[in-house]
Amino acid sequence: MQGLRASKGLLVVAAVLFFAGDLPAQSFRLASIQISGSRRLPADGVVAASGLSIGQQVSVQDLQVAADRLSELGLFDYVTFQYQSTSENLSVTFVVEETAKLRPCVFDDFVWLPRDELQARLRAEIPLFTGTAPPGGYLIDEIRRVLQKLLDERGVRARVTHVAPMSDEAGINLFRIEGVSVPVVALNFRGAERLGEGRLREASQPLLAQNFSRSFLAAFIGGTLVPLYRSRGYLRATFREPEVEYLGEAEGTHPVRVTLTVDEREPYRVREIRWLGNQVLSQAELEKRVSLRPGDVADTVKLAEELRTIREEEYGGRGYILAQTEIAPQPDDVTLTADLTIRVTEGDLYHFRALVIQGLPERAAEQLAKKWKLQPGAPFDANYLRKFIKDDVEPVLRGLTPVARNMSYSLDRSDPQKTVTVILRFR
Repeated sequence: MQGLRASKGLLVVAAVLFFAGDLPAQSFRLASIQISGSRRLPADGVVAASGLSIGQQVSVQDLQVAADRLSELGLFDYVTFQYQSTSENLSVTFVVEETAKLRPCVFDDFVWLPRDELQARLRAEIPLFTGTAPPGGYLIDEIRRVLQKLLDERGVRARVTHVAPMSDEAGINLFRIEGVSVPVVALNFRGAERLGEGRLREASQPLLAQNFSRSFLAAFIGGTLVPLYRSRGYLRATFREPEVEYLGEAEGTHPVRVTLTVDEREPYRVREIRWLGNQVLSQAELEKRVSLRPGDVADTVKLAEELRTIREEEYGGRGYILAQTEIAPQPDDVTLTADLTIRVTEGDLYHFRALVIQGLPERAAEQLAKKWKLQPGAPFDANYLRKFIKDDVEPVLRGLTPVARNMSYSLDRSDPQKTVTVILRFR
């Protein structure tokens, strides 16, 4: 048994001893191909991508070329191979480790085939397509090629583009179509017996007449429609996968009808509110800033807004600028009540370091700096910063007219020192 290795697209040759003449140049009949380590990707697809097939004549160099080809796909963190040979036949095993960088593929505005048919077509033409892909490389190029082919078959004069994930740790591979308009011309709802279709339709007007986008639609449902239910205590209300119907080309556009189906379930009332993790602020102090009480409709939207105010004013005013809160509802389907557990992560205390003013005339900057009262080393106070902008910065802006200026601010945070520098920018 001998072995060579290809890693991350680079050819790495291991030291090998050959005992029967010039074995690497010798040709064998390929008797079997095995794949070891492939969990998500189909083994037959990996074999196909290697370019090898049973029965062909191969040399060891051909095995190395196949390993390099697999390594360059971007689907594996490393690829090795091992082989056994007789005087005529050779068997090879490719040992692979799949990359953790595979991300879901979302076909944002491809409406010319139903989603299931599109996935089936991609799987038929790309043996290694499973619905995920690395941020770039061979598989992305192949997906783009098949999508472009489908557009060309339908006479759609458009171009397929790819937006890579924002990071290696999270995100999606987003495929979009450029060059054509895909407006949403009709919007239907199913299942909205309790809340009412009219209320959903009114809230969904921004979806109409603009170009269809799965990613925007998902964000809109999560950010607008789901909160309509949560604010009324429907803690288990969910929306199903949208149905998108392509209506055919019309005056150079490609309109679609979108149908949204909601499973409303039942509304819940508050049974108990629990606080976990808070130390800087007592439970009594926190409860004063929350209006929700046992017996009320479990309005988690209003509760989330009140928690945002607590983070900004109560914690931010004490220097805990990284405080986080999370609502964890525990609905009881028998009593239709819910315990609302609020997990608080207060974070570290940050102190004020310095005030930096950019973009003002020197005299105006000096005058403004003199008005700042928070001393270096004191706990940072986000409430004071907001008051300073309202009471001291805005009058300065008015005094600089007729030259119109805009102001923005940012916090330059030093995590090792737990300090904050306030930067005011004038333009």
